[in-house]
Amino acid sequence: MPRVLEDGTRNVFLIQRLKDKLGNRSNASAEVEFAGTWARRVGEEGRGVSAIIGMVAATRLDCVLGSAGLMRQAVAQAVHHATYREAFGGKLVDKPLMRNVLADLALESEAATTLALRLAAAYDDGGEGERALLRIAVPAAKYWVTKRCAPLAVEAAECLGGNGYVEESGMPRLVRESPLNSIWEGAGNVQALDVLRALRREPAALDAYLREVGRARGADHRLDAAIKNLLTDLADLDAVEGRARRLVERLALTLQASLLVRHAPPEVSDAFCASRLSPDSGTTFGTLPHTLNLKTLVTRAHPTPEQPNRGQTLKPTTTPTPQGRGEPRGQPPTTRTRRRGTKPPPRIAAGHHSEGYPSTRTTPTPRGAGNYATSHPSRQPPTHTTAAPRAAPRPQKQQPRGGAAPTRHHPRVAQSSISHPHRSRVARGCKLPGTTPVPSPPRRGQTAVWLPHLSREDRWRSRRWTCRI
Repeated sequence: MPRVLEDGTRNVFLIQRLKDKLGNRSNASAEVEFAGTWARRVGEEGRGVSAIIGMVAATRLDCVLGSAGLMRQAVAQAVHHATYREAFGGKLVDKPLMRNVLADLALESEAATTLALRLAAAYDDGGEGERALLRIAVPAAKYWVTKRCAPLAVEAAECLGGNGYVEESGMPRLVRESPLNSIWEGAGNVQALDVLRALRREPAALDAYLREVGRARGADHRLDAAIKNLLTDLADLDAVEGRARRLVERLALTLQASLLVRHAPPEVSDAFCASRLSPDSGTTFGTLPHTLNLKTLVTRAHPTPEQPNRGQTLKPTTTPTPQGRGEPRGQPPTTRTRRRGTKPPPRIAAGHHSEGYPSTRTTPTPRGAGNYATSHPSRQPPTHTTAAPRAAPRPQKQQPRGGAAPTRHHPRVAQSSISHPHRSRVARGCKLPGTTPVPSPPRRGQTAVWLPHLSREDRWRSRRWTCRI
């Protein structure tokens, strides 16, 4: 549907309103009415679904990736909060029940991410076998991953307690956003019926799926049993429409288990098969068997697992300062005490000159004052260079009686730090009476002085030097 027709007129369509949505408010959605609108037909008449199925596969994969990313963010927030939150005499992450909940959330998030990335790799490959796999795996993953996103976001917000219900935590936005991907590009029933359609009409798609899950056969007895039961259900597709959701759910879980058995650590795959493929698995998060290694799952899900001594009191340590940063040449470097894991202190604002010579100054120079007296001896100004005298005030124009007040003049036209030409507009080639312009601009960490005698264009062109850099 073009926006402008061939004769130059606008195509007719009416925007009724912007929708007031539950979430996803940063992405505006409108109600559009097509009345007499001209459009081109894509594909054959009556075959619209077949024509659009290629694009739908890509957008459905986007929904899977978006839900997997949202789940990961929610789990990271929950694990981080529980790692540092102290209650009932210890850290929340060390409580057995909270650890079970966090491990279950982390397990669901990792399974969703693994499945989404496998489908993305198949989409990038573009081979015939990979395209056949996508025909079943994409709608099945879109059905299952997007539906698991909403309860996971709610449970993760609950891990933060009352803070998870406050907008400042960011969790309410995740909760509002989580149901969206399950609605976009076809809701649950649409995905389930699409999987049944592919199973009935495209035998190559079923063969590609069974070949993918069969790569992990023999590695876990629970996965082998799940594949066997799945083959039994797929034998009779005529009477399966009423329980299509359950079939699609098992297709997604079996594929996730196969991927984790092949690519994830044994603790992760064992926990997934025990909690998702077992007939006595719980229906809510936090019901993992107590025999699993839950601590490993939680540690693996922490957003910054490489930090040493996480959750402990940091001890001060001494870090030698590199030579040439704040010490004169020829002197040994000093040591500065800072806490482990913190950033080093910022460099002194005027610690270096534009030529790279070190300075012994420890405090920044006030605006408009030079620092040659405390700089390196080789940086002393020439004997013939002196500060420019104070310029005489400009004569003011006579204002008529009852008119506006006269404009104040700027006596600081030539009283800048000419003794240090790198700190004034003179450094940019603006010659003042009785001074010699220096072409070098001020360097990072030094102060540039505002000279009001410049024109408006020069001020705008060189505004980056008018403040502390």
